[in-house]
Amino acid sequence: MKRIRQAGVATLIVLGSCVGGLFGTLLLGYNAVDAAPAALEAQQFRLVDDEGNLRGLFGYSDRGTALSILDPDGKVRAQLALSDLGPGIHLYDDSEKIRGSFRVLTQGAGLFLCDETGEPRGEFQWTETGTALLFFDKERRKRGEFSLAGDGLGMIFRDKSERIRGKFQMIGDDASLRFYDEEGEVILASP
Repeated sequence: MKRIRQAGVATLIVLGSCVGGLFGTLLLGYNAVDAAPAALEAQQFRLVDDEGNLRGLFGYSDRGTALSILDPDGKVRAQLALSDLGPGIHLYDDSEKIRGSFRVLTQGAGLFLCDETGEPRGEFQWTETGTALLFFDKERRKRGEFSLAGDGLGMIFRDKSERIRGKFQMIGDDASLRFYDEEGEVILASP
């Protein structure tokens, strides 16, 4: 929460600086209307602090467009980006590893939570067909899944080889529970 608050403060500082600069030039008698160009074009805008350290970056590359907020050490900590996959908000730790991401995708939206290596460990997805909560282990194997689609919901448990070993399903008012062996054969079922 502290890091989110710091990112919010940094954003307010950037916006305050822009507004303050505008009013300062107007109060000093500078005629901004006459001097302002019709358009300002660049591939990158850089925001620096009083010592000249990079603190923000708005730019374009072949991967897309991004607004990045950097910490005092020059590390990217937050980013608003637009790529071929769609728009996203990404949060990074002090090692610049992604730790959280919200993305709007072509077929829905997703919230991704990552471990210290930047690998997703939890994922919450919404699509037109349903909603799912997915859990991954350190090797990025899907181990658990909770989903809701139409009038049905389900929970799936997988082993380290990602084979389904347990499944609970409820469609309407009918529920079933199944456990599977390593070959996928049902070893216990109800009903």
